[in-house]
Parts: sequence; structure tokens; C-alpha cells
Amino acid sequence: MAGPVSKVADDFVDVDVLVIGSEGAGGRAAVEAAKYGLRVAVVTKGPVTKTGATLTAGTDIDAAGKDICELCGLPADERDTKETFFKDMLAEGHYINDQKIVERHVHDAGLMMKELMDWGMRIQKKEAVSWAPGHTYRRGVMSTGREVCKALVRALQMFGSQIEYFEHVMAVDLLMNEGRVVGAAGVDLNTGDFLVFSAKTVILATGGGLKIYPYTTGNQELTGDGQAMARRAGAEFMDA
Repeated sequence: MAGPVSKVADDFVDVDVLVIGSEGAGGRAAVEAAKYGLRVAVVTKGPVTKTGATLTAGTDIDAAGKDICELCGLPADERDTKETFFKDMLAEGHYINDQKIVERHVHDAGLMMKELMDWGMRIQKKEAVSWAPGHTYRRGVMSTGREVCKALVRALQMFGSQIEYFEHVMAVDLLMNEGRVVGAAGVDLNTGDFLVFSAKTVILATGGGLKIYPYTTGNQELTGDGQAMARRAGAEFMDA
């Protein structure tokens, strides 16, 4: 692939894992891949952790009260178990949720919260655990999208040059070989250079398509082009 492609590309990048998107999902995916010693490239339309929905999100992270107490050291009701949390989520989803995804969320929520706190995410202590509609117990831990992004920056910095960043680069399409995704093509938004990325694994973490709405808290980069690339590559969509 490198031979003919490199003749037309201004830059050719070959890595183990290509992550398209750099905030809550993308930043965390890059950290996970780097943990295993893999070479990672992160492509983002703007600055890392400042592009997309996470930065402007109101962060209310739900976890079972028992996990909030035992893992995160915050005051919560220890009678609130994963089983109760699971039942609440199914009821609020009118029992059409993908139960495997719900089960994974319930299992991992407390662990992921602790991870972010270990990386420096600060909690709004005045109301450490809130009570939202549909929950049997108080289990919403309040922070901000800015705090999540700051924590991700600290985590990403732990891996140094193992993770390479391509800021202000827009991925325009996935590259296919015999029905398999093998990379992506992108354009440098500052220079107009054409970039080609080759990777064993490609992770799409481009956020939603919030710009279809006239009023939104999402950044201007959330144009849904990630979903369009996935669709063109033959991906099946689902609502979890």
C-alpha cells in the first residue's frame, strides 16, 4: 500500500492503531491502545481534547452507589448495587436496550470514574452525588467536560511519543482492502496537504452530528462525517 499511495500523498503515516477523534472516546481509546505498547496516531479536526462534544458537556457520571463508595471514596448509598442499577437502566429504556451493552456499562462505570479521578478529574463536592429521574438511589457524580478533558491530557502525556497527534486534520474517508478497513485519508485543514494513514486497526470516535440542529452546545466540528465514512465502508448502525 505504501508504494503507490506515497506517490500521491503529501505525507504517509503507518501505525498499529489509528484513532479518529480526540476527546472522551478517542482520547481514552488512544490511552488503552498505548497501554499495550502499540504505535498510535490520533487524528482530530482541531486541538487535542478541545474538539468535539466532551469539552462542552455537562458531566453527570452514573455508577452504582456501592462502587461510588468503595472505588471512588465518595458518599453514596451502599445498598445500591450493580443489579439495581442494571434494572433501573432497563426500565428507563423501556426494555428495548441492548442488555449486553447495559451490563458492560453498569460493570465498568465505577472503574472508569475512579480512573478519571486518578488522572485528576475534580468532583463538584457541594453535591457529590445527585439523584436523577429514573434512578432508585443517588448515583450521579457531578464534574465538567473540561475536567474530563484535563484528566485525559494527563493520561495521554504518560505515553509520550508513543502516541502521535495530527491536529487540524480532517479524515475524509476510510481506506478499504478486500472488504477490510486498512486506514484513512485526510486533509490538513491549515495547509491543504493530503495525508494517508495505514493502520492495523481504525477506531472511529468522531462524536455525533449535532450541527444538523440550529441550536446546540456542541462544537462546530460535530458534522457527522464519521458516521458517513462508516456507512460508506459498510458499517451497520445501531441504537444502544
